[in-house]
Formats: sequence, C-alpha cells, structure tokens
Amino acid sequence: MLAIALLAGWSLMPVDTAGYIGWYPSLALDSRDRPHIAYGSESPSYDLKYAFWNGSGWVIQAVDTAGDVGRHTSIALDSQDRPHISYHDAHPNYDLKYAFWNGSSWVIQTVDAAGDVGLYTSIAIDSRDRPHISYYYDWGGYDLKYAFWNGLTWVKQTVDILGNVGLYTSIALDSHNHPHISYYEGGYGRVKYAFWNSSSWVIQIVDVWIGGVPTSIALDSRGMPHISYYNSTNGDLKYAFWNGSSWNIEIVDGSGLRAGYNGTDRALRIGSDDCPRIAYHRENPEDLFYAHRGCPPLEAEEGPGHGSGPQIIVYGQKAEVMTDERGTLSLYDPAGRALKSWNLEPGKSIIDWGRGLSPGVYILGLRTEKGRSRCLRWCPEATLSEAIILFQKGLIRPMAGY
Repeated sequence: MLAIALLAGWSLMPVDTAGYIGWYPSLALDSRDRPHIAYGSESPSYDLKYAFWNGSGWVIQAVDTAGDVGRHTSIALDSQDRPHISYHDAHPNYDLKYAFWNGSSWVIQTVDAAGDVGLYTSIAIDSRDRPHISYYYDWGGYDLKYAFWNGLTWVKQTVDILGNVGLYTSIALDSHNHPHISYYEGGYGRVKYAFWNSSSWVIQIVDVWIGGVPTSIALDSRGMPHISYYNSTNGDLKYAFWNGSSWNIEIVDGSGLRAGYNGTDRALRIGSDDCPRIAYHRENPEDLFYAHRGCPPLEAEEGPGHGSGPQIIVYGQKAEVMTDERGTLSLYDPAGRALKSWNLEPGKSIIDWGRGLSPGVYILGLRTEKGRSRCLRWCPEATLSEAIILFQKGLIRPMAGY
C-alpha cells in the first residue's frame, strides 16, 4: 500500500512572537512528524528556547536563561522523541553546552569550557540515545572538535587542527554509531570531511577555493557521505557525494544568487531511495527553495516466495505498473473505501490516479491474479507541483476486504 498526499500549498504559522526571537533555529521531527524547534532570543533576554507542536498548539519553554545563550543551536530527538540540544554560551562563559529533556525537566550540562568553544554546533543521537556533537574551537585553536557522551562522562577529541578549521560543522552517525563530519576551512576556502574508522580520524578535502560556508552532511543506506554547501566565489549551491573511491561534485543551483548561503547543518536529507533533497535560501528575491535529484533506477525487491512479480513506480499523480499477468490497481481513501480501480493487462500500464482528486491522503493497492507482490519504488522525477509520496518502503499487499 502507498499513502500519497497531494500538495495544497505551504501553510505558515507564527511559533513565538514574544520579543526579538527566532535566532539560530534548528528543526527535528518526531515519530508522529510533529515539529520540535530549538532557537535563541535576543529580546527581552538572551535565552535558549524550545517549541514543539502538541497536536493542537505550540508549547514554548525557556531551556537556559543563564547569560547570553541559545546561539549556534542544533536539535535532535532520541528514540522516545525527547529533545537534545547543543548550543553556544556566548557570554559570560564562552562554552559548549548541552540540554536534554529527561521526561520531567531540562538537564543542562557544560560539555567543553576550554576557551571560546562551541560555535557551529551539530548534534546527532546514536542507537543508545547518547549524544554526539561536532563544534568549533575559536580562541587560540581554530580547530574542529568532537564530543560524545559515553554513559558516564563527556569524551572530547580534537579532529582537525590544520588551519582555521571546524566552521559550519554538520554531523551524521553511521550504523556503527561512528561519526561523519562535514566542515569548512577558512583561509584556503576548503570543504572538508572527517570520519572515525574505529581507531582514528580520516580527513579528506572535498572541494577547494570555494568558500563553502554552511555545510550539511547525510549518509545513504550504504553509509556513503553526501554533502551540500555554498560556493561563495560564484554564489552557487553545490553538492558532493562519495562514490566509493572519489568525490563527485555537482552544481545544484548555478543562478549566482547566493543559493544556499543561509544554510543549516540539517539542510540536506537522503531519502529511502538514496536520493538527495536540499532545502536552501536564494537571494534577490529572498526565497526558500527545495531541490532534489533523481537517482539511477533501483532493482525492485521480490515479495517472499513469489519469484518475479509486478512493480509499481509512482511519479507525480501517475502510476506506472509493470506486470506479466492480469491484475487490478485500486485507489482508496484513508478509511479504506475504494474510490477508483483500473484493470491491468500484462505489460506496462500508465495510470493517472490523481485526476480530479482534491488535496488529501490516498492509498494505492495492487492485486494480481496470482496474488504476487514486489516492493514499491518511487520515481524521483516528481516535482513540488506534483504529489509528495509518504510511505515506508515495503511490500505491496492487498487491503483488507480487497
């Protein structure tokens, strides 16, 4: 089954309007796709704040009010949907700080207090719900640093010390909970990448002389890194991915309109199809853009015990069905009521399932004469004016009562 939502336009709402608010925002979605936001305020006080949507309204909390805090925030949620936030204490302590919700109150810790440390933070939570943070050491070092909680204390490491490194960090964890970090080196204007190989840090230069200020990293299903970043030389948004032996570099937006300048450590995401998606800002006019790139076709997986079977590819409001036997494709509403159905002949059929439908959530179900099924595959050529496909990759199964 495949759940699909047709676009009905962007919905905008204010979250917090109490003063000069909303600096350094960082966003995470919980298991119910509800938003959680960490951010800073500058009036009436310089606080770290947190807001989440409870299903009917925004709940807003002041997390840390001790000094000038709430800058360079990054938020991640653990397996219980509890927020973890890394941030910089800009005054009076100049420290890297960390806050998490224990179920009843906020627990605040100082992670690193060695100089002016904790700018450009990025946080990730591992499979044991332990935080990992990448960040920049400013005064006296200009280094990339990394800290993680081992269950008893914070373990801190200096990752890269060659030059003015560690600006605009972004961190991701692989299936072994090993950190992968993208970051920027000032002076030489290089985007760099570091990962832990179980015994030491491996550092690579991704791109040079580009002024790649905001970086964002994500890993695909094979653990391969993908990085988006800004090229200040030409005002372009760029994207790099590791193909197993070298870095492939592409220009995503070559408009020259400072595409991607106001990026974050969570601007890039890799979908279940291993294709990249990037949210970014473009100047003149000041607009929000979304980019995604198609990927090479993936081999469809077989259902258990069925050999070769039918395949569905969904793109926009159309479905392409390939089967070697007759079958039926049906469209349902969320309550399971059948709305439309199409008879399928052996071969390839193109079905315009979305024609005449109002925006909403729908389900596609497929049954063949022999009841065979295969995995769904999303054709990534869909655009924002078409359908957003919401599903977890899995076997197509007949619906109850089908």
